[in-house]
Amino acid sequence: MTRPGGDNMIGLGNDIQSVADFANAAALHEPDAVLTRREWLHCRGTKRPVQSMAGIFAAKEALLKALPHRPACFWTDMEIVHAEHGRPRFVFSGALAQWLESLELEALVSISHSGDYAHAVALVTARRDA
Repeated sequence: MTRPGGDNMIGLGNDIQSVADFANAAALHEPDAVLTRREWLHCRGTKRPVQSMAGIFAAKEALLKALPHRPACFWTDMEIVHAEHGRPRFVFSGALAQWLESLELEALVSISHSGDYAHAVALVTARRDA
């Protein structure tokens, strides 16, 4: 078994966002602009929707930094979904999904919130089952 991030690491990206910067960001308050409808609904259902939006945006920015050479894609081609206990993971669509599949790549993500900031790290690796 290959350990995540070992010899199969392709890219690593991180991003930090000020939650206050998102309070009036119109594109984040409408589904399917930057956030998918599912992401938008998830954020609207949390105790701190703007903080959640900042975290998801940071995750997408971190992924773009981890993949500097990629096809043109939309913000909504990368989606954050949450497991039962809140663990985030990426779901891809469009040209980005096809490209990642053709190269047998996968992406892992971690999102953290502290006070007025949201932070995310994305790790892109060769798919372990490939």
